[in-house]
Amino acid sequence: MKRILYILTLAVFAIVGCNGSNKASDATSNAAQQSDNQNVAQVDFAETKVDTTVVNADGVKCQISVYLNYAKGGAVADAINAAILNCGLFPKECVGGSKAKDMPKKAQDVANHYIKAFLENDIDLPSDDAELFFDASSKVTFGRDSIINYQVGYDSFMGGVRPISKSVWLNFDPKTGAVIKWKDFIRPEAEGKIIDLIVANVADQYECASLQELQDNHLIFSEFDPYIPDNFLISRYFLEFGYECEEVAPYAVGYIKASIPYKDLEGCLK
Repeated sequence: MKRILYILTLAVFAIVGCNGSNKASDATSNAAQQSDNQNVAQVDFAETKVDTTVVNADGVKCQISVYLNYAKGGAVADAINAAILNCGLFPKECVGGSKAKDMPKKAQDVANHYIKAFLENDIDLPSDDAELFFDASSKVTFGRDSIINYQVGYDSFMGGVRPISKSVWLNFDPKTGAVIKWKDFIRPEAEGKIIDLIVANVADQYECASLQELQDNHLIFSEFDPYIPDNFLISRYFLEFGYECEEVAPYAVGYIKASIPYKDLEGCLK
């Protein structure tokens, strides 16, 4: 079936500096300036936006939005941008390049990928009034010891049974731009304690007294033993952990997050 692309709203590009409307970037810049560590590299963040509505030949609409924060400031910024693009969230044809000047085009490449997918695939609508969308966004904050916390993800419903949500959390060394993984931050011998703290925190949120109750009442961690997820943030006051939708529980449970205060982590961190 032939499909015709109509652009109902033009793609909007905006590069917003740290003093613009990007509140997450404002917070990052202010935190960097207030840092006690004078040796921390100064990295500014800007945001690029793509926002468009597409209609196929069958008259089905889809809203495509990509809001992407990216780093500015030399080699450290380049390392951060490269990690963002290669975090596994974006299509392969959209990765590569790391300069600040490249990032608006990368956001457009992501939008183009999903526009093309929408136009070329048959759309299975659950109802005539279903709203289709692809919405990618990111957030930048400063965590403990001036570590840069970067969260990027998308919510998407382009036909089928239900929406899809994906996210990646990254921690960046502010001096080098290197990604800090949980094994870089947590002592190996403390892994078991961290897992116990995560389970206790999640159980408290669901008003359960034990892991067994979580498994029996909510099917959380019911198929395999609890573990430390890849998504973690070294935030200012907590060590935060996030499990994707359907990663450790049924879809209906949704995203699961655990926040452990640093006072409970004595002896656990490197």
